[in-house]
Amino acid sequence: MLGWLDSEGSELVKFIIEPGRIGQEDPFVAENSLFLPSLPPNYEIHIGYGYSSSRSQTLAEKSPFKEFTLDFGKDLQYPAGSYSIDFVCKMLPPTHAAEYRQMVALFQSESKAVLWSRIFGGEVGSFGDDYVRDPYVRIADLQGREIAKLLVYEGKIGSLSSVSGPWENSATLPFLPSPYRVSIGYQFYYDNRHPRVAGGPVEVEIARELFEPQTSQE
Repeated sequence: MLGWLDSEGSELVKFIIEPGRIGQEDPFVAENSLFLPSLPPNYEIHIGYGYSSSRSQTLAEKSPFKEFTLDFGKDLQYPAGSYSIDFVCKMLPPTHAAEYRQMVALFQSESKAVLWSRIFGGEVGSFGDDYVRDPYVRIADLQGREIAKLLVYEGKIGSLSSVSGPWENSATLPFLPSPYRVSIGYQFYYDNRHPRVAGGPVEVEIARELFEPQTSQE
């Protein structure tokens, strides 16, 4: 779900990107678009989802519905013309006992690109005995050359650190070539219950079908 809110927090439009239940298939990619005839000069965009989880309440979010402000930065003025928002939510692989999720959103218009990311869930929050160091999102071209890298948090963050999640960050990017690749990762992960498997770095590419569409063969 995407929602547009005015400067006072009143909902202007709610847009369902993919109705119904999404299973555990990975990756899952959905695309939709909406024409808005008019919007006020100042507004913000929210993204939300409903979910159910079989995991314990210490590891799962406690509400059946979550909504987040896509904070692309206070200086961003949404253009009057068209723009796109690519959004991905993925759980980090269980390597080194990692068990948190990361959201990535990429806003693009003709004149600007903004990258946003948020880490949450697992034991990077207030409960548990884990920490992750330097979680990030990275954009590279098809040859692997780095275009941009955003540290969601610099240093240690988690239930075993003085700073806990959820945490988010954003940055304005240079012009992005198309196609490109997006990866998430961290430098080090530590779980006090499994100290022998602590380690890093880990990086995993996300949603190649979204950011690197395949050319159809005739």
